[in-house]
Amino acid sequence: KEARITSVPDNAPQIMIEFQGGEPFLNFIGMQAVVEAAKKGAEVSGKQVDFSVVSNLLAVKPEQLDYCRDNKISVSYSLSGPRDIHDHHRKNRAGRGSFDQVMKRITQINQSHPGLLSSSPLCVVDSETSRRLPEIIDFFDKVGFRSVAILRLRRLGKARRDSLAFDFQEYLQYYFAALDYMLDKAQRTGRDFSERMIRVGIAKLFSETDVGFVDWRNPCGDFGMTITYDFDGTILPSDEARSLRERFALGNVANTDYQTLVAQPRSFETMTLSLRDRDAICRECAYNPFCGVAPILDFARTGSAIPVPGESEECLFTIAAYDWIVTKLVRDPVSLVAMLPGASKWAQQTLGEQGGNSPTSVRSA
Repeated sequence: KEARITSVPDNAPQIMIEFQGGEPFLNFIGMQAVVEAAKKGAEVSGKQVDFSVVSNLLAVKPEQLDYCRDNKISVSYSLSGPRDIHDHHRKNRAGRGSFDQVMKRITQINQSHPGLLSSSPLCVVDSETSRRLPEIIDFFDKVGFRSVAILRLRRLGKARRDSLAFDFQEYLQYYFAALDYMLDKAQRTGRDFSERMIRVGIAKLFSETDVGFVDWRNPCGDFGMTITYDFDGTILPSDEARSLRERFALGNVANTDYQTLVAQPRSFETMTLSLRDRDAICRECAYNPFCGVAPILDFARTGSAIPVPGESEECLFTIAAYDWIVTKLVRDPVSLVAMLPGASKWAQQTLGEQGGNSPTSVRSA
């Protein structure tokens, strides 16, 4: 059917529409319909609309890439490290590992459509592969990436159905050891390398207001910042709720308009439950302003959508991340700041303006 964009809040001058899957390019006609409708709506309302798509790159066709380029649709993709790690979970329709196909497609797209692909591949790790994070970092560095988004396995979808084991405390141990390895490697080689979540954490620390990262905010971005529409029009507060529709569905686009959505208190349930000032322990935490829990993920793990301080994985990650960031900020601030995009160029310009010798990188300063 023809896509149409109904009313959107007047206080949102910029809107991002992201296509996820499954594989979004398998319904490219649907993508096009939404893009064209959104662009027309943006012209009428005077808003800015941006687009992105998350793909495995296996089904995308050249003419679809042309459309993405012409309409400024950024393309993110999953790459979980070296061949044996990537192929363990990411297989093609024939049941074979997809590593060779993905690497070939990345090379082809970078050559034919430079700048279209995200510079930070999405790397999902589980209990086993998190032990091999230094090896994964070496792989991304060797093939030419300067950053990566390390995503821990979440108890959603297939992971939830198959009850895949995941020891979060072990993950934290391996994750922060890998960050230390990343910084040490950058110092030894002179090549800056960064991890997305730490970049977000640093930005949150130095920003006057919380950054626009939906999953790591206080309160979280459920419904307040994002609305998810599933394949059949089911409305959800966030992407994480897609495999928990029986608990978190908010209606369907076929019979629910925006004004009806914002009028029902249930739409804001998970965002409200994520507010860290609800809990006395959280109110006393030094990292309260930078925290971000996800009630939907807590429900997936425990059956309760109420995050518990000191137990919720997102709470524990915030504490561990900022302990690491603040420690580095005190002991090795240059290496830490070098993880931010453009930091080396900024340092060169700043030191040059001060009359010093311009460094070749932040580290040489």
